[in-house]
Amino acid sequence: MVEQNADSASMLIQQGAELGAEGLSVVNDNAEHFLESNQTGFDIVFLDPPFAEDYLQKCCESLLNMGNLNPAALLYLESDSDIAVKPPYTILKRSRAGKVQFMLLEIDSGRVQ
Repeated sequence: MVEQNADSASMLIQQGAELGAEGLSVVNDNAEHFLESNQTGFDIVFLDPPFAEDYLQKCCESLLNMGNLNPAALLYLESDSDIAVKPPYTILKRSRAGKVQFMLLEIDSGRVQ
């Protein structure tokens, strides 16, 4: 997990310990900075950035450009505005709950480096 807010990161660590979450890693950092230095490939990514910021598109591009996605990776996104989806992402599901739009994307495994 990557959480920019230090108090929220501490809370995630505490909740993970209370739940006995094995292998949980919480990084207190900006997501863009984390993706620039990360060497791990992900199968599933949850992106729920601050709604007032334009991070979704930047993070989706960074995940691709930095090689952070494994073949056939899935991405779950949340936003308060429409989410623009560009190849190699394919929409599997899209819906809205109140003012929040959420979407499940699949990555075309032939386009991941």
